[in-house]
Amino acid sequence: MLSRGSHRPASPNWSNGPETRAETPGPRTAVFPVEVPRRLIRMYSFWGETVLDPFLGTGTTSLAADLEGRNSVGYEINREFRGLIREKLGVTAQVELSTRA
Repeated sequence: MLSRGSHRPASPNWSNGPETRAETPGPRTAVFPVEVPRRLIRMYSFWGETVLDPFLGTGTTSLAADLEGRNSVGYEINREFRGLIREKLGVTAQVELSTRA
């Protein structure tokens, strides 16, 4: 059995279903299933570490980090994604997403 901080061996074969672009506003080209960052986070970080996502988008990488027991920091300049990020990450009204211009 693997401990929380253990890395799992990577498989060369990834079979992820397609994620729909219908839920993302605007011309977003980097939509991917949560399993992609989840596997990378397991391979390259340890439980409790912090994952940086400089292009937050809809929050998929931050969600994967949370599911794998990591902290995350993400930046997104497109304000249209605020609602999607809050919904995906379960952010409550008490936590404010920064909207610096």
